[in-house]
Amino acid sequence: MSTRVTHFNLIPSSTWGDQAAISDAGTEVVGMNWITQAPFYWSEAHGYEDIPNIGPYVGSMYLANGFPMYGTGGGGLSSDGSTVVGHYQNFDGSTMQLYYWRHGAGATTIPTPSPYTRAFAVGCNSDGTIIAGYMLDDTNLNGDGQPHTVSFIWNGSFTILPAYSSHWVNQLTVFSDDGTTLAGNSYGSPDGTTSFAWVWTFGTGYVLVPPPVGTDTVGFTAISNDGNSICGSTGNIVHGFVWTRAGGLVDVGVLPAHVGPYAESQLFDISDDGSKAVGMSIDGSSNSLAVLWDGSTLTSLGYLVLNGSENTDTQATSISGDGTTVAVVGTTSDFANQQQPMTWTSGDGLVDLVAETTVGSVTTGPFCDWNHGYIQFRTGMSYDGSRSTGYYNGGQFIWKPTTVSCECGSNVDVPITGVEAICEVGVFNLDYMWAMDDLSITEFPLVYDNMLTMSKSNNGGRTFSEPRMQSMGNLGQYNTNISFRNLGEGRNLLVRISWAGAFKTVLLGGFADIVEADITNKNK
Repeated sequence: MSTRVTHFNLIPSSTWGDQAAISDAGTEVVGMNWITQAPFYWSEAHGYEDIPNIGPYVGSMYLANGFPMYGTGGGGLSSDGSTVVGHYQNFDGSTMQLYYWRHGAGATTIPTPSPYTRAFAVGCNSDGTIIAGYMLDDTNLNGDGQPHTVSFIWNGSFTILPAYSSHWVNQLTVFSDDGTTLAGNSYGSPDGTTSFAWVWTFGTGYVLVPPPVGTDTVGFTAISNDGNSICGSTGNIVHGFVWTRAGGLVDVGVLPAHVGPYAESQLFDISDDGSKAVGMSIDGSSNSLAVLWDGSTLTSLGYLVLNGSENTDTQATSISGDGTTVAVVGTTSDFANQQQPMTWTSGDGLVDLVAETTVGSVTTGPFCDWNHGYIQFRTGMSYDGSRSTGYYNGGQFIWKPTTVSCECGSNVDVPITGVEAICEVGVFNLDYMWAMDDLSITEFPLVYDNMLTMSKSNNGGRTFSEPRMQSMGNLGQYNTNISFRNLGEGRNLLVRISWAGAFKTVLLGGFADIVEADITNKNK
């Protein structure tokens, strides 16, 4: 029989975090390597590349990161996928400066201008030629111990935004893709803490965004490509909003079913043209539903039954640039605080990506846990929504709607072509009582040595055995035929194999020695 297998592509040695980003085309991805603790870059054209750590020690190099007011993160990859931007700590341990990196050209460092001691990148324009962020002067503190902070644009030289009024801290939070518009917050003075939200361009200077009546702060989370629309959330009375140059700030409120004491809403991302925004509405008992704002109406995106249980919460984390696809994370009520990534479109509604992927085909080994997974806030979706990146409990993934055919029978032959630096996983589904003696996996590693992992399930993929691992050999001594023996008996067999590492692999086939079990005395 033939089975269609859809799979995630998993990035080896990647970390859980909030710095993942994917290009508009979905062909480039950045994140952090947990071994080097420095950024990596992956592209379909060039494969996986670790960006060399230019700081003085492991853990001193970072990707640009949108101010994580609500855990939105991201910002380290230009939307055309050509440029990685960020900041790193210098050798003296007390200063920070910017860098940008391009494939083939390496990293270029940007010295922090005096008197400022630390520069932080928040984001860049579409091709990475303009970087925006904020800088601190740690030698100049106010009475509250806050360093003097300014926002900037760099396009070969620094343009420092003037302080608004006498405010001590002027901190950028979002930067438009066309490189024209900055938005952030200004607060504090030698003797006060008054706070303002602002939008700034070279042409207009500062445009203040006052908080609605009853609220005390305005926090931005995402901005449209042209800078004319910004979403975020207010403080005190926590409501999502969309601000536009033409219409000012519009409070999106909460879902009708959530109206009442302690009800809240938040917006996390906005479409490229600013016409749609996504986030969540929260009822008085702190249960949330993912929502879509279309300029006039706040609509619930609902929930799914996952693992046999309804979601207790859903929230929308990202929207595709064209506004057609929404990334949603759902929390199931049968496993506390466990999450699964989903997408929503107007045609298909909510789709659970883990369920869409054949059970068992989404793991790189014993550290993978797909009950903790989500698509990255703000920067997790390609322009058309067909590809995404985010995290599972063990690292970072790339979701691509790729399928392969599996021919299942006495001999299982699954041709799968590996992608450089991406682990591609095959699943063999044998839906009858079985007894397996041996399983042989034929593979052809092209570069680095690594490990191949096998685990099995005889309950249809609800649980899997502890993984068994075999080395694929060292450089020049590859083991091209790997066998796992004495696998026992079971029913509804799923066999899961995986490998991870910075290498290119072709899986030529898998062969299982399977016989029908004698069940005549099983129930006696």
